[in-house]
Amino acid sequence: MAKTAPRREGAPADPLVQTFTFLLSGRHIYVRNAERKLIDLGEAKQEGKEGKPSWSYLLDVDEIAGSGFKTPAALLKDLSGKVDFAYLDSQFTSLPNHSPTDEGIDVRHAETLEVRYDEVSDDGF
Repeated sequence: MAKTAPRREGAPADPLVQTFTFLLSGRHIYVRNAERKLIDLGEAKQEGKEGKPSWSYLLDVDEIAGSGFKTPAALLKDLSGKVDFAYLDSQFTSLPNHSPTDEGIDVRHAETLEVRYDEVSDDGF
């Protein structure tokens, strides 16, 4: 996906751009939209030898996966490049909302990545 520069301070917001926040909390990958709905996309695992962790993920839908990441941040960055607005929009339509206070979800200490997706293209930035 092509990346573009962030919106300039004071520039009008683009109504066709939506912001999503990816979160890795516990063994799950969540994503939150602008309406604060929080959904569970799939599982993340930490594997590897002590001192040399390796992270992997597998989403529940479409078997989107990745492995061999040294950090949770690298995992989220890879994942954000494999999905687009249409994929996320369909997941928000079909999956149940989770509360940030649900057991196992620790939003305050989760690894996060904020990504903006254009509704009419495959670009995330």
